[in-house]
Amino acid sequence: MSYHSSNQFKLKLGLQVPIFNNLNEIKNRTPLLPYIIRPLAYESSFNEIIAIEDFVPGRAFAQVYGFIPWGEAKIEHAFFIGNSPNINNDPGRGQTGTDSTNSFLFGGRLGLRYLNLKAGVSATFDKIDLSREAEFLQYPIAGFRRVPRIRLGADFSFNASKFSGEAEASRVTYDDDHPEFDLDKEFYYGTLGYHLTEKMFVYGSYWATRENYHPMTDQDIDVFTGGVSLALFDSLVLKAQYARAEISNSRQLLHELDLDFYTLALSVVF
Repeated sequence: MSYHSSNQFKLKLGLQVPIFNNLNEIKNRTPLLPYIIRPLAYESSFNEIIAIEDFVPGRAFAQVYGFIPWGEAKIEHAFFIGNSPNINNDPGRGQTGTDSTNSFLFGGRLGLRYLNLKAGVSATFDKIDLSREAEFLQYPIAGFRRVPRIRLGADFSFNASKFSGEAEASRVTYDDDHPEFDLDKEFYYGTLGYHLTEKMFVYGSYWATRENYHPMTDQDIDVFTGGVSLALFDSLVLKAQYARAEISNSRQLLHELDLDFYTLALSVVF
């Protein structure tokens, strides 16, 4: 359900992707994106090696948003509420849809849009159950059942003549009161593109994640990628992309791994 009283106040109720940074809302609208493989924190196919849901909020159930005119600029605002991240805490053992905690997800974004420039800051707060991680690392699990988690994000994008660019950063911190137990994470990316023609767009991009798993290990992923998208019709976009991923891990079993991806795809607007 949605309700719009004005541009300043809009309310949406129901399962939705919350407003956080710039790409989160449209990450699944692939025809709007030049990428085939999306920036790391938004690419669900990397879910087995990256804690994707830790970097950006995946769902909300109530959101208030809008913008306030300010001369030629607009001040954008959004505030959302979601359920606890523990709602599906242990699917491997059969627990699905049961949350025994009374915590919720709170978050929002404050931004500024001026002509072809857009920038903003985002944040979320919730409490997450890290007892499984603590048990694996042989820590007493009592102090890890409701660990405060804070996400901080920033985004910037622009369009200038035939050039366009976008960049994002997000940092995830856990307040667990154990300095040696460190699960903090960082993600950032930057993309610069150029319209060769009205329908053909080329770009280059750099993505990176930094994940701590102290006291066991750390994992860094760096991706250098470039590609081209061609709008064949208004509802059909042809894309090609190359990406090189460099993965380094402090564990001896996987010290360093380099991967090359060559992809070709069609994005269809329904």
